[in-house]
Amino acid sequence: MVDVELLTSLEPLPGGRSGRTLLGTAAGTRVVARLYVGPDDHGPAAHEVHAALLALVSGLVPVPGVLELRGPRDDLPALLLTEHLPGVPAAGLLAELDDPGRARLGRGLGRIAGTLAGIPFARRGAFRDASLGPRPDGGASTSDVDDAGTASLAADEPPAWSVAAERVRDAEPRAVLVHGDLGLDNVLVDPGSLAVTGVVDWEHAHAGHPRTDLGRLLRGAGDRGSPYVAGVLAGWAAVRGGPDAPTGDGTDPGTGPGTAPGADPDADLAAARAADLPALRAAVAADGPGAPGARELLAAIARHGDVHAVPSGWTVP
Repeated sequence: MVDVELLTSLEPLPGGRSGRTLLGTAAGTRVVARLYVGPDDHGPAAHEVHAALLALVSGLVPVPGVLELRGPRDDLPALLLTEHLPGVPAAGLLAELDDPGRARLGRGLGRIAGTLAGIPFARRGAFRDASLGPRPDGGASTSDVDDAGTASLAADEPPAWSVAAERVRDAEPRAVLVHGDLGLDNVLVDPGSLAVTGVVDWEHAHAGHPRTDLGRLLRGAGDRGSPYVAGVLAGWAAVRGGPDAPTGDGTDPGTGPGTAPGADPDADLAAARAADLPALRAAVAADGPGAPGARELLAAIARHGDVHAVPSGWTVP
């Protein structure tokens, strides 16, 4: 346990919607302090939910260890104190890599999405307390492919969008752990080895559709000929592709063919893009930093009637 009163050198970290995230030092060790000062997908027990999520996935995907958890007291907000992980955001690194590097990075990210998709829940819904039991009424995050998201698509967008969302939802009724914003900004990697060193910002996590996180990783990233896209799909297939997965040595995301018997990359890509449609609409509705890009991408998809479409002039990895 770290004495939070000894925290020094606090400075804001970028990202995060529901709380203030600070990088600091305690007893000579770099730590991350998250203050819960605003609304959160997980309600008033968000600090407990986030600590429980980190404990659940620890050992399966790289996440920071929890050093201390405090509920709100007097005029102070709830606090979650975690380890500070090494690495840099994948978003800033991808553009600097050559094609083999992009494929290698993509493969590691795809394995992360595939691993999370293997953590089952009884039903879909938002987490409301440390038990991680989805809310009894099934209240799912707006980023998931659920009835509410499908109805919204049907009301406001071309019918093809609703059909795509319904098909991908009906094809996979399972509920699994979904990070909810598994974009390149929320994954840390070692710039030398390209190994994933951390998955952060779990504020949108919920029990949802198995391909939601895969769709977020592939958002606007081009077709299967892209080294990055091919890598992500190969990493996913190595974990989720079939009863004989993974192939290769099963440990290094940069080696081996990376596809499993029975895997269908084209089907995975289409299903993932369809699963990402409600999340794109939610990003537009939230009107945050990602809204302009999401709006532009949705416009291209609507214009071409194709979930794989990207805006003219976009540079894809």
